[in-house]
Amino acid sequence: MTDTETVTEHGTAAPTPAEGTATAPPRRSRKQTLLGLVGGFLVGFLVVGLLGAFVWPGHAFGPGSPDALGAEATTALTARDTGTLDAISCLGPDGKPVQPIDPQIFSVISAVKPAGAAHLLIDSESRVPVDLTITYQGQPHPLPVDLVLGEDHRTWCLKGLTPR
Repeated sequence: MTDTETVTEHGTAAPTPAEGTATAPPRRSRKQTLLGLVGGFLVGFLVVGLLGAFVWPGHAFGPGSPDALGAEATTALTARDTGTLDAISCLGPDGKPVQPIDPQIFSVISAVKPAGAAHLLIDSESRVPVDLTITYQGQPHPLPVDLVLGEDHRTWCLKGLTPR
């Protein structure tokens, strides 16, 4: 027996690899390879998602589109529904609307028409153009206003009215 051989249980010599010769690495199972690929894909997807959220923060974690709340606010203003307007308004720490719409304003509003889609000013504020017609001393007067929407806890809420 040579110095590169070892003895097996049965007493026969089994050759051992000589120094400097490469042995084949143990073969990995397909399950391990598949799990590694899936894990790598998920980690890559997570990195790309977090990078995208850093570059464009409002996209991944923002309140979404303000169009639905703009339409709801316009409908509530048309119907003179103070309950709905209070429900969709931004709330202060006391739980009350930050800028409640005075119900007396409804006595002078004779018509409300949407004047366009909501548009973002910044990530946390949007404006919805609305054309009001107010009647003052028997005369109708057009008043173009914007419904100002703000973000509160990742949802849109009504902040108030502002002239255009």
